[in-house]
Amino acid sequence: MADSLSNIYELLEARVANAPDKNFLFSEADGRKFSYRQFQAAVDRAAAMLVSQGIGKGDVVSLLMPNSTEYVIAYFACWKLGALAGPVNSLLKEHEIEFVMNNSETKAILVNSEFCDRIESIKHQLPHLKSVIVFDDEAEATRSCQKPDRQGGQVSITSPP
Repeated sequence: MADSLSNIYELLEARVANAPDKNFLFSEADGRKFSYRQFQAAVDRAAAMLVSQGIGKGDVVSLLMPNSTEYVIAYFACWKLGALAGPVNSLLKEHEIEFVMNNSETKAILVNSEFCDRIESIKHQLPHLKSVIVFDDEAEATRSCQKPDRQGGQVSITSPP
């Protein structure tokens, strides 16, 4: 099977096909559990949200968030799209974050709200950045990208000036 897979998202699809309800991910921080099927659904929603912001194959998406379920979901969403996930160390100062994001030509950033002030203070110096997406909770952040038969909600997406 591994020989026939061309990327990590295809591996997830294979796991969903073979054991959809098997536990895949557990968040010790908040007690959430994801089966393979539930995790794939979360990844698909996050990928759809990124597509709605113009992200596609080859684009760079920076990730500025603590280790969390959302971090793993964000990586898989980027892999699904063929986008490049660029982790940003949360210990960096604003000018260092600016350098990392400009050097990688980041088009979007998924950021935990605790780091929003840092991005807000430098986003006018990030010419490639098109979207700042608060990604504290995948379900909340992706709500507007879900199918119309689901409950609507607010998405914290801003566009730099």
